[in-house]
Amino acid sequence: MFAQKFHKKFENAKKKKIISNYRISISQTKNYRIGIINEEIAGVYNPITLSSEISGDCLVEWKNKLISAANLNNETLRHFEKFLQDLKSLQYKDTAMANFFPPQTYPDVKLYDEKVVDIIEGKEKILLDLVLKLKKWQNKVKTKVKEIGAFAMCAENAIFTSKGLSESEKSTVCGYYSSYEEKITLEDNLRKIPEQEIINKKRIFIEQFYSRLAKNRKIKPKDKKMSVLLMPWVSEDIFSHFIISNLDGSAVHNKQSCFSSTDFKNKKQILRKDLSLKCDPTIDFNIGSYKFSGEGVASQMTDFIKNGRLETPILDLKYAKLLKSKPTAIFSSQSTPILTPKHALLKITFQECLNIMEQGIIVFNILGLHTQSSVSGDYSLPCPQALYVKNSKILGSTRAIITGNLFDDINQTNFQLIDFATEKFPGFLIKTNVSFESI
Repeated sequence: MFAQKFHKKFENAKKKKIISNYRISISQTKNYRIGIINEEIAGVYNPITLSSEISGDCLVEWKNKLISAANLNNETLRHFEKFLQDLKSLQYKDTAMANFFPPQTYPDVKLYDEKVVDIIEGKEKILLDLVLKLKKWQNKVKTKVKEIGAFAMCAENAIFTSKGLSESEKSTVCGYYSSYEEKITLEDNLRKIPEQEIINKKRIFIEQFYSRLAKNRKIKPKDKKMSVLLMPWVSEDIFSHFIISNLDGSAVHNKQSCFSSTDFKNKKQILRKDLSLKCDPTIDFNIGSYKFSGEGVASQMTDFIKNGRLETPILDLKYAKLLKSKPTAIFSSQSTPILTPKHALLKITFQECLNIMEQGIIVFNILGLHTQSSVSGDYSLPCPQALYVKNSKILGSTRAIITGNLFDDINQTNFQLIDFATEKFPGFLIKTNVSFESI
């Protein structure tokens, strides 16, 4: 109902010939959150919250063929005439952006779980039980500082155009986090309610490292080039910063990427020949999946790098038109890149990784990634939480700074993907320069 109200307003403006074309992408979300800070459950600084929000955006084409774009919210409906007046004052020329789809056929991607909605509607107390269990686990390992939370969210997304496109989808998200004194975090975001068995496996995995980070002796080895194991959440952040950002169609077209449009046409080799990257938003109940994009583009699996060679930039409608190609899958903020090896030997387990580490560190978090130049690939990153390994044994905790170039790291012959059963993205084993700080 909420989306139809927006649709009716824009359709009336078109009938009155105020505007020529429009596209509306609108969402209504409901959120339920509960948390614990130290020993206080749902206290002043972390109250139980139940909220509802309408948000979205629109693209309008005027009779003079200029366009305007703006965000939408509850106030838009209440003051629609003024909204249109303000919108018209923002008009500009961009023929590549003026895309208004007719009716489309979309894949049936499952994104919605009724049990998550039951939490939001107060029919289930699963999240309260979950945060209490997370707190109990932290008490067992005697953490002094706790920050724990869980949430459930449901959304209805709709898209309308002046050309007759009218589509909607429902989705749910349920997640949790439990920070162990800011050293390491147990967390997950899912479409369904988290399964207790999986949470417990992740908890055991996280706590074995927390114990070493918190209680092992502090070490300051000599600076040198050595093996560095980036844990999956670290490797994913670094990979997204240096690789995925450079695949962005806008960056490629505007020469702000380290890859050019010619590089894609020539399928330039940028990774090892045994590595491929894709995004598949058609997987049922995957956190990064969707039925259609905010522009109305159908969900589709896309290869971005195949056998180390560039295949396509990440393209929305505008940059697909400018680069004379087709729109692709879009990485959402929740998407996990699918990085796959051609040969099984490239991907080893954590224990196998430890067995081949003569000297190195295991990195659990990094600082300052956003300040690094994604185009050059160069990095110098403080690692405040790390474990030192010598002769395949973890000897203690340390603070380090890693320095190198990610493009060089990933193309090394000794580069390895490290498989962790509880994580979606692999860890990276690289060899780079490491300097140590006093603890």
